[in-house]
Amino acid sequence: MLKSGNVGPTGQRLPSPDLLLLSYTGCFTFMKWFELLRHEYKCETAMLHVPYQGGGPAVTLCKAASIFGASWGSDGTIVFATARNGGLWRVSEAGGTPEALTTPQPGEYSHRLPHMLPGGHAVIFTILKGAHRWDDTQLVVRSLATGEQTVLVTGGSDGRYVSTGHLVYVRLGTLMAVPFDPVRLAVTGNATALIDGVM
Repeated sequence: MLKSGNVGPTGQRLPSPDLLLLSYTGCFTFMKWFELLRHEYKCETAMLHVPYQGGGPAVTLCKAASIFGASWGSDGTIVFATARNGGLWRVSEAGGTPEALTTPQPGEYSHRLPHMLPGGHAVIFTILKGAHRWDDTQLVVRSLATGEQTVLVTGGSDGRYVSTGHLVYVRLGTLMAVPFDPVRLAVTGNATALIDGVM
């Protein structure tokens, strides 16, 4: 309703919001929508923290203004993006002060959508070249031991390693897969289109 001119189901115009309340922060898409609405209506966004109901209290790990992707590694490291136009950070699962992991270089807008590889020795993430330039992206892998980065795919975003030995990612609305070696941190074959129109 907000994106269609703030018109309600009855066809009457609704008042512009003073506050946007986001009660579910586990989905990047929800958060992205609220970010766009916040800019459109120039109002504050509040994120309601709902504790996990599986038992035990919620634990604050660190402060982060916004989240543009996060991944929890098997070694207890959490890598996340917390700025629209910034780099990646990491923090221990026990909490503490976040440590900067990457910094965008000239010509890069942001590093986001991290995905930790099995074993926690490396992270895959997306380099965005402009605020809304999803047609000009790079999927990159970074060794957490050496800091070495390698471009895996040009024109892809939101990469995830899956147990079939593939890196799956999105390229302009098409879900793609390419063979990937998580030990050598290298693409080992040609990409294949799987599903069109996913985003």
